[in-house]
Amino acid sequence: MRHGVRHFPALDALRGVAAVLIVLHHFRILSVLDNNLIVHSRLMVDLFFVISGFVIAYQYQRRLTSPRDIIGFQKRRFWRLYPLHLLMLGVFVGIETLKYLAFHVGHVQSIEPGFTSNPPMAILSNLLLVHSLGVHEMTTFNFPSWSISVEFYTYLIFAVMTVLTPGRLRVWCYAGMALVGAILLKTFGTHFTHAQDLGLFRCLFSFFVGCVTANIFTHLHTKAWQSRSWVAWGLMLLAGGMVYGRVGLYALPIVFGAMILSLVGLPEKSALSSLMRHRFLQYMGRISYSVYMTHAAVIWGVKLVLIKVMGIPMAGGYLQVGLLGSVILTSVLLAMVWCISHLTWRWVEEPFRIKTPKTEPFGDWQHDQQPQQARLQAA
Repeated sequence: MRHGVRHFPALDALRGVAAVLIVLHHFRILSVLDNNLIVHSRLMVDLFFVISGFVIAYQYQRRLTSPRDIIGFQKRRFWRLYPLHLLMLGVFVGIETLKYLAFHVGHVQSIEPGFTSNPPMAILSNLLLVHSLGVHEMTTFNFPSWSISVEFYTYLIFAVMTVLTPGRLRVWCYAGMALVGAILLKTFGTHFTHAQDLGLFRCLFSFFVGCVTANIFTHLHTKAWQSRSWVAWGLMLLAGGMVYGRVGLYALPIVFGAMILSLVGLPEKSALSSLMRHRFLQYMGRISYSVYMTHAAVIWGVKLVLIKVMGIPMAGGYLQVGLLGSVILTSVLLAMVWCISHLTWRWVEEPFRIKTPKTEPFGDWQHDQQPQQARLQAA
């Protein structure tokens, strides 16, 4: 596998779309969002896992050769994930504190008392990133962060496995780990979409499918292989259909992997590749982590205003605002999420990635591409 850094615009676009679908999935108090694609869009987390496995394996598989490399790699992953996680944990601890004061001091009886669903001990597990390793019966505080917990330790498993495994055996070990994750999830789980309890098995399955996909792509890329747009469109439709119908879920990460393979292998001049490179989709990809991590707090605030402050009635689990009102509220929510996500991306994500010591051999795959492009242009 090559040592150079390569940027995959198609994967940025995919992450941006997946993040928006997850936001809509968690805002299903509007009837306009009650359709199977949105209802089942929690499965987009598995797409994130596959993309992450692909990118990490493609960029770092040959660069991890010693225990020191493991430390450097894991340090990079920590600073990539933790600052925004810590910020949002602080936001939700603040929310729980306000709920506690409102109930016990202000005697507001219409809300759940603070730290009821989110016990104080969960603060420690969230700080240690172990809150989704089976220590709680439900997701706590910033509930989307369950995936950050399991992915952080999946990174460590990947790094250790890569250092300990001879080069040609790695892809088989990756495939074996994906199979182990699937078997454990199927054996001990009752459904595919486990989060805070068996989410690690789910992440292992999808992440290492992505690692295998990266190795397949590298092998094909050396033979000047190119994908076809109709194959990519077909696989995207197949994946969308599987999510919509919630069928064949244990095959879904493999379909995601095939879809990624077909997209990154497209000729740059193809119409689909040009679409994936659209500035808006690329921007959404850049802020997708912030969108994913901040949207739960935004939704909490919007619901509070709509239901508790404005008193908009609900029936059958939906706000009674009509079709036009639903479209307007959804647009307002997305605009708020995008604005806040831009701020957290600019002032939380970016500074910590830039300030990470440059002496380490591992940089973020998106940001390492920019210096490389500058060098090429200078040449």
